[in-house]
Parts: sequence; structure tokens; C-alpha cells
Amino acid sequence: MQHRLGALNIQLHRSLLAAHDRLQVDEQQLGQAFINLLLNALESMHRKGSLAVTTEVVLAAKNAVQAKCVSSRPQIHLAFANTGCGISAENLPRLLHTFFTTKKEGTGLGLAITRLIIQENGGTITVRAN
Repeated sequence: MQHRLGALNIQLHRSLLAAHDRLQVDEQQLGQAFINLLLNALESMHRKGSLAVTTEVVLAAKNAVQAKCVSSRPQIHLAFANTGCGISAENLPRLLHTFFTTKKEGTGLGLAITRLIIQENGGTITVRAN
């Protein structure tokens, strides 16, 4: 993806604080999910902007409050944030659903498939507007 970032004059900021070997997941599937998220971010920015990718280990107590889960194991939190155009508040709840798109030539499958991949690998995905 680095060549696309350069061509669009988008700066990538990384803060990867979680060790890569802490997950027991299908690397191919999660790789595809992450590419889908990156492509979605790039498409929302067009030209110029910044994209931040962060990972951190979230302890059970903090995670239970945020995600309302009861897991006692630490989890990895991965976040993508960009300076793109964003999504309207009315569309936010439908963003991860099959066939929902705001793009002229979109299929509405990229983020829905991403959600399924993440769920199949024991994770959750949320979207926030800033």
C-alpha cells in the first residue's frame, strides 16, 4: 500500500505497540480485512491527508468497560484513523452492513466482509466519527 500512499500524497503514521505474535488468527484473512480498511480510508481522502494506524494491548479491566466483555485475557486494539471526508451520522449505523455504500461505484461488500472476517477471528469492529 506504500506506493498508493505516496501517489496520493498521504502521510502514514504508525504506532505499533502490540507484539505481532500475540494473536492466533488466520493471517491471510486479517490481512485482507486490513487492506479493505486501508483502501476505504484512502478512498475517503482522495489526495493529501494523513492516515494513522495504531495497535496496543488492552488489559481486561479497561477492555471490559469499553466493549462490555467479560474476557479476562488482554486483547489487541487496532485503530485506523484518517483525515478523510468522514461519514454522516445517519449513515454510521449502516456502514458495516452488506450492500450499504455511499460510493458511486461501490458494492457495499468491502466493509461488510471485513466485519465478518474480524468476527470469524474472534474480534469485534466498531466505527466512530470524529
